[in-house]
Amino acid sequence: MDGPRGAVAFRADERGVVLAGRRKAELCAPWGSIAEIVLFHQAAGAVGMPYVGLRLVPGAPPVPAGLDRDGGMWRTNRGPFPHVPQDVLAYSRPVSGWRLDEEKLARIIAVHAPHVRIVRLAGGRTGPVRGRPAGEGFLARQRRLLIKADFRRNESVALGHGNNSLDNYLSGGPASRFFNRMWNLVVASTGLAFLTALVIIVTDNSPSAWWTIPFNLAMCYFAGYHFAGWRCMRRHRNVAR
Repeated sequence: MDGPRGAVAFRADERGVVLAGRRKAELCAPWGSIAEIVLFHQAAGAVGMPYVGLRLVPGAPPVPAGLDRDGGMWRTNRGPFPHVPQDVLAYSRPVSGWRLDEEKLARIIAVHAPHVRIVRLAGGRTGPVRGRPAGEGFLARQRRLLIKADFRRNESVALGHGNNSLDNYLSGGPASRFFNRMWNLVVASTGLAFLTALVIIVTDNSPSAWWTIPFNLAMCYFAGYHFAGWRCMRRHRNVAR
């Protein structure tokens, strides 16, 4: 991923990870030294700056260009990150002027470093950040979403309603989360009407109404998707930002 003026801000390939930042030296770590790639936000301010950091394997050689924990820069940078472990903050860079493609990163890790986890740090706790499984087919994805209500990363939990990713839901406060859950539940409830219409059309065996079957099936899918999104959001309703 390129940063401002075309400079490489983040690179993950078969060799490992390269992190760079403004006024900070390039940080290079081989896959064998990395245990986790950690995503977190700066705690200060209304909108926190996103960061990406590395947690090294215990006993791994120090990676050059980490922050000196005995220096003044470390004390200056430590304040806005009370929820971030020191070993992660020491090997971190801000995501500024560029966007981290987490789905692509997950695919690269699956190929070159399956032992490495991507985790999101929030509220002093870590949790897995799972991307869409590599090679997942259409039917497998529908089964995961509609039956298991297992939405991943930036997958939309509601159709046609702004930025609907699970990440966006988790970034909201209690009122915002409640509104999003209620929106999904209201939309999902309309599925009962379309399902009833389908049953009536089939049982009456009325050829003149068969043309409405595709529309009713589509609306039942639309409602079922929103119900699955509501289940997923309800499951995550108390997860910290």
